Formats: sequence, C-alpha cells, structure tokens
Amino acid sequence: MFGTPAVVAALILCAILLISGLAKWRAPKSTSSAILLLRLPKFLQKSWVARALPIGEALLALALLLPAPLAMWAAVDTLILMVIYWVVIARAMTFTPRPNCGCFGAIGNQQVTERTLVRNTVFVALAALWLVATTRGVSVIGALSDFSAAEWGWTLMALAAAVATYFVAANPAATPEAQPLQPITNAHAPNEDEDADELDYVRVPIPEAILLDSERTPKTLRELAWQRPQLLFFVNCYCASTYASWDRVHQWRDRLPQVDLTMVFSFAAVPQNNPEYPETEAYYDHYGLAWLALEIPGTSAAVLLGADGQLAGGPVGADEVDEFLADIEDVLRDTPVVVPGEVVPPPSAATPPGSPTGTTMISIGPDGVHQITQG
Repeated sequence: MFGTPAVVAALILCAILLISGLAKWRAPKSTSSAILLLRLPKFLQKSWVARALPIGEALLALALLLPAPLAMWAAVDTLILMVIYWVVIARAMTFTPRPNCGCFGAIGNQQVTERTLVRNTVFVALAALWLVATTRGVSVIGALSDFSAAEWGWTLMALAAAVATYFVAANPAATPEAQPLQPITNAHAPNEDEDADELDYVRVPIPEAILLDSERTPKTLRELAWQRPQLLFFVNCYCASTYASWDRVHQWRDRLPQVDLTMVFSFAAVPQNNPEYPETEAYYDHYGLAWLALEIPGTSAAVLLGADGQLAGGPVGADEVDEFLADIEDVLRDTPVVVPGEVVPPPSAATPPGSPTGTTMISIGPDGVHQITQG
C-alpha cells in the first residue's frame, strides 16, 4: 500500500533538501538575512548557522536513503524539520510587510505568501507519509529493489511531474516595472474632469515618512531633499543585492555630484563595524514605514526624491537601476552642482507639497529623466 507513493515522497523530500542545502551553501548571506528577517531567536542569528544549516539538510537528504530501521529515524528528523519550517512561515505570514524566507537561498522568488505556506504544508504531508511507511519497515533501497516495471514507471512519471512543476511554477517573479513619472506644472495640472487615460503618470508629493541617520536623528523624506535631490537605495536584507546597491552608491557618487546617493535599510538594521561599508552612509527605516509609503518593489530598489517636494523618479527595481542611473547622469551632465549649505530656505509648515524651494528640480517623463528646472 505504501510502497510506490511513499518512495516517491521520500525521493521528492531528498531532492528538496539537496536543492535547498546547495542553494543555502552558495548564498550564506541570503540565509543569514532570512534568519534575521524571519525574526528567529538571537542564538540562531549567527554566521555559523547559515553555514551549518545547508550541511545538515544535505546529510538529512542522504539519510532518507538509509535502509530500515535507520530510515525511520531520518524520517522523524525530516518531519520535525518540515514542521519547524511550516511554523516559521506561518508566523511570518503575520508580519507587515512579509519578508523573504530564504528557504532556497537565492533561488527564485522567496517572498513569503500564501503559496509558501501551501508549499510547506505539502512538504509536511510528504514527510508524514514517509514516516508512516518507515514504521512498517519500508525503505527506499528495499522498495526500489522490489519494484516491478509498472512501479518503476509510475515512480519516474511522478518525479518527472515534480520536475516539470518546478520549472513551470517556481520561476522567480518578475520585478514590477516602475512607471515613469509625468512632470506636472501649473499650466497643466490634473483635475477631476480630465480622463485619467490621457495621463501617463502623475507626479505625487513625497510621502510622509521618517528615516534615522547613523546618530539616530530622525529626518523626514522631504527634509532630506530640501536643498538637493536625494537618490535613495532601499534594501531589506544583507544578501548580495544589498552590497551590489551599496557598491553602486560608491561608483556613482562622483558621477552624479548634483544628487546625494544614500543607502536605506528597511526592517534590517544598518550593518555595523564594516570599514568598506560605513554605517554613516546609510539611513535606517524603522519598521519599514518609508518602504511601505513608497511601495518599494522587490528586495532592493532606488527612488529619486525631487527638491521640489515631489517624487522625481521610481521606485525602480534592481534590474532597472543601472538604466535609471544612466538616464539621470545624461540629463545632469551640464547641470550646476548645488552645494549643501547654500541659502535654500526649508519649506515651512504652510508650504504645500510640491512647491519649488529654489534649487535644482529633476523630473522624470515617459522616456526617463528628461527635464531640469532651476528654481
């Protein structure tokens, strides 16, 4: 009764653990980031855990192939691990916003969704099925040695179906494409009678949100852009994309002297004691309020705050950041640099969002960055 289905379950679990272990081994920073974002206990937030976990998963995968009665103990461990993973994901479903789980390292889209919980439920069911089978003396090696041609056929077909499902359904989700922002002037402001379809995009005021600098001094997004446009690189983890964004800040800072380029860590604390990536170059977005207000796509993105009190571009996902930077550089090539500290009065409480502040204003049109206005 349990032969073919149980063996297929064991082989699927073996493949899952091997793929998961290999992915985590190749991306330890993603695993460490996931442990932090999933708010696991402090004793698990260590670098050695990110290295030990994939080794443990790989060893457990091989243990599933052991003969009886050792197969039963491997099945018990697998079920316990799958239940733990299920509880971690179920708990993460209550977070706002939901983090990346890092279950498979940097492979695919790891955003925690209802689909993630359903997937882990299936894993628990497979582990439970295999445990029941092992209590009746079933083992992978023993069952395969007794398989008939028909059972081999059903097993191979089931594994082929599992592989096909993975390639069809487990591809990484595409990063939402950021819409270009259409500059608004007093001569052409949208009104309720205007057909929304006639507008490509409407620039909006910089949302109300607060960032903390390295000294934990709060600053609003509008306050940051009082004198100079601000290009903020938002990240929410310590994975490879985070340090790629930080490297972009270093590489583009001299190429874009008209704009301040700064990292923003949402949910995850700013890394400490790293000379290559000093904490003074980053803001902390407490509880991700700015991330939510700006509707940041993906795990890393860039957004341009205009000195006119409005969003000037983005947010754009990681795949579009380089093109976004090139557009800004092209437009600003001959634009004078506004030096911080020049007399530019901050907007008063009575100043409506979007009012000019007397400095460089950058606008994004349908074809990218295309308009510079000197206030």
